[in-house]
Amino acid sequence: MRFAVIDNGIVSNIIEADGDIDGLVLIKDDGTAKIGGRWDGIAFFDPVPPALTVMDYEKAVQVYLDNTAAMRGYGDDRTAASVAIATYDNDPNPIFS
Repeated sequence: MRFAVIDNGIVSNIIEADGDIDGLVLIKDDGTAKIGGRWDGIAFFDPVPPALTVMDYEKAVQVYLDNTAAMRGYGDDRTAASVAIATYDNDPNPIFS
């Protein structure tokens, strides 16, 4: 049978076994256990995704800029940046011009 190995409420491994193994907390897997997931004593829950970091956001912004520049046919990042700056040169909002 398939069992989830539980350490402090977290699924640390999923194994095939015939029964109890000394020293391990085993819960029969109903097909929903995932390594890194949680066991609350009743059901398995998916792992909590890690929190996003500043680097994650920076990378997402850079990917967006690169894709937008490529879609518009800009040659490179400097070209895209210069077009963005030129767009704000004549902005009617004094904060941006």
